[in-house]
Amino acid sequence: MKRLFLKRICTAAIVWSLGMGTVVPVFADSGEAVVVQEKIAQAASIGAVYISANSYFELVQASLLPGDDGKIVTFKVKLHNGESSDLSLIDYWVRLQTTAGTQFSINLLPKDKDKNRVPAGGEEEISFYAKVGPTVTLQDLVFNFIRWDFSVANFERKLGQITVPWDYSLLTQVDERRIVAVGGTQLKTSVSQMTVNSGDEEHYVSLTYSLENIGSKSATLPGYTYSIRTPEGLMYPLDGSGGKELTVNPRAKKVVKLTGTIPLSVPQDGWELVVTETEPTAKIQLPVAFYLLPASTTDDVTVPAGGTKVVEVGDIPLALSVGRVSMSKNDVNYNATVYLHLENRGNGLVRVPGYSFNVRTSEGLVYPASSAGMNNLSILPRSSKNVELSVSIPVGVAVDKLELVVNEPASSGSGGSGAGSGSGGTGGSGTVDSRFEYPIAVFRLPSPTSNEGQLGETTEFSNKSGVYALTFNSMQRLPWEETDILTADLTLTNRGSSALPIPALSGYFLLDGAIQVPAKIVQTDRLISLAKDGEVDLQLYGSIPYTYAYSDLKLIVQEKVSETETNDLAEFNNESDALTMPVIATSGTHAIDAVGRQAGLSIRSSRSYTGVDSSLFTVQLNVENREKRFTNLGKLVGYFKTKDDLMFPATISEVKKKIGPMGKAIMQVSANLPSGFDTSGMQLILGEGVKDAKLAEGADVPNAYVNAVTFDIPLESSTVQEGFNKLDLFPYTLSIGKLSATAVTTSQFSLSFEYSLSKNTFVESSGEEHQVIVEFSDPAGGLSLTQTLTLDKSTDPEAAGNLAVGQYTKTILKTDPALLARLPYLSNYKINVYDQFLGQKKLIASQTFNWFVTSE
Repeated sequence: MKRLFLKRICTAAIVWSLGMGTVVPVFADSGEAVVVQEKIAQAASIGAVYISANSYFELVQASLLPGDDGKIVTFKVKLHNGESSDLSLIDYWVRLQTTAGTQFSINLLPKDKDKNRVPAGGEEEISFYAKVGPTVTLQDLVFNFIRWDFSVANFERKLGQITVPWDYSLLTQVDERRIVAVGGTQLKTSVSQMTVNSGDEEHYVSLTYSLENIGSKSATLPGYTYSIRTPEGLMYPLDGSGGKELTVNPRAKKVVKLTGTIPLSVPQDGWELVVTETEPTAKIQLPVAFYLLPASTTDDVTVPAGGTKVVEVGDIPLALSVGRVSMSKNDVNYNATVYLHLENRGNGLVRVPGYSFNVRTSEGLVYPASSAGMNNLSILPRSSKNVELSVSIPVGVAVDKLELVVNEPASSGSGGSGAGSGSGGTGGSGTVDSRFEYPIAVFRLPSPTSNEGQLGETTEFSNKSGVYALTFNSMQRLPWEETDILTADLTLTNRGSSALPIPALSGYFLLDGAIQVPAKIVQTDRLISLAKDGEVDLQLYGSIPYTYAYSDLKLIVQEKVSETETNDLAEFNNESDALTMPVIATSGTHAIDAVGRQAGLSIRSSRSYTGVDSSLFTVQLNVENREKRFTNLGKLVGYFKTKDDLMFPATISEVKKKIGPMGKAIMQVSANLPSGFDTSGMQLILGEGVKDAKLAEGADVPNAYVNAVTFDIPLESSTVQEGFNKLDLFPYTLSIGKLSATAVTTSQFSLSFEYSLSKNTFVESSGEEHQVIVEFSDPAGGLSLTQTLTLDKSTDPEAAGNLAVGQYTKTILKTDPALLARLPYLSNYKINVYDQFLGQKKLIASQTFNWFVTSE
């Protein structure tokens, strides 16, 4: 019987020696082909126990892996049936014990529980597992094969036993390949490379696990688990999510990048890669393959300030570098922005992996950095892109020596070329556990660059056109309906030696280092280029809730390279209380100095008009054209601000005619207020209206405003004029005299007066009608009349309800059937003159006269 077994073993050895190598032709320097054998690792049989002269059990594999509270031994037994009839598996069993006699309970793997017979001339493989102690080794185990026999004691007849030789190993050597069965096909596997980089506390390990499908159909990799095992039996998990559901087609090759960390105190000698698969029912790890790891190479991932790190994305070189760093500080955090530059140096499209980023301090503290710009990022051949990384570091942490750590994504390295494979993909199937973070580069960060400034400072930048300078002049927060408008005043200067185009700029506000407020930029000067040393005024504006209180504000100015790409040009920091708005005194004038739009604004007077349940507060605004040509007045936006910081939106009349050089216009600025509202201390906030990143003009309805100033409003006169000489209805002046009230018939009386109406012809107005109300009352006689007269509606002095420009007489008749009876009581009457505007009125003059007497 032993001779037969030895004969079978010898035959298997011959077959193994013939089949373990793959012949691969390699060409020598002379051009002649040299045959090189590729070694294929084979699993040697551990031993056999015979049932009969023709049938036997063979222990084909055994391994130990760590379990929850000890170790798990898994082993495979193959029953060879050399009989002429079937063999029943339920007639046999295996007992497991140590050489010292400690016994262990074994279990069939769930997939083999239905195997019960082996046909004549056939064979069947069955897998078992058992929990053993934490110190047990394979060489401590004894595998006893029994047959159930009710005629002997304990009903067990011992067939034989097998122990594991001291030199038994399932390890795949460095120069070998291991065949692994996956889904009915075969993969030829190996570990082709190991890179180990040492940090302050850990080794950063990266393995390249190579797969080649040598079968005839595609294979999808199961959810394998990967670990490094040291000679002491310590196990360290690796991230292999790049191989999750990876499909390898026939004759195709793929690689899976495995990354992890191991404490620096663990020696690198004798490391093994352990590949396992979870058995879902028994919830144990089943061995797939074991690999002795090759000697490691070292990839220096540290990059000095200003340096570049080139990594391979598939087969495409991608160069990473840090351009600059900006940092601001509030009461809680340092808020830093790192500008990462990525350059595709290859000839194909590269899809940048979803790298993760950390900023590490000199004390070893680590803070995550985020960037939305990395999502689905791709770069064309020989092109580059910039990405902004934002990180917050608590105040009190040293930030003088910072490093940016760029980590491999979870799913990097799933095979193929960068232009069209998973290795150049968007970053994987899930979030990487921090214990699996593997740095591909550690950048020493530079000090903040010179294009960061404060209020009032200037910073330079250059583009393909030339050199420019940006000056941050002022910052404003302006009321707008239920929001506030943030505006920044900038001056762009040509620092070159010849004329330059005005670049397409954009930007945003960054609040408290975290909240981005998109902004639009409007050019307030009418220029199309910049002469040498020329300047152009720019306004950048965005909207925030009026209730939002921030402590730190940063303005980032960018240049639009394309519809989807921008380059950062400058950063300006502004404290929350550094908001400026010039205040114009009651007698002062605000000068608009924009090129092509020079003008002067001043407040002439204020006046309140009383309504039924509200009052209309108005301001007359003088606008002077200071250009040398006729020009249209720009759209203005205003708010009345009370001494309690209440905001009332102002309605501003529009002058549609062009204004000549040195010409003036009068605009009515008004707002409805609650009846009896105290207007003392009221101010007018006034700015230049814009719509969608350009100055509003023509039919445009402004949706924001910039360049605002605050006007102190002159106090309104509360005195009612005695008499009607030179009544101010600017741009009109009205005088009334020679008043006479008399009875015309027994049922009709008249009020006659002479008037003089003049208009300042050098002032254009908005066209809203100011009307004069003449109110006649005689309480003693019981008579009254009211006449509304429109100024300059017609040139015909006889037109009803009209006062024409010039000197004329106006007669107003009133019928009263009881006039004859009232005549004895008529002695004197009172005339009130009101200024009426937008349906509300104000008493401006009053005087009492005698009946039947013409006044002076």
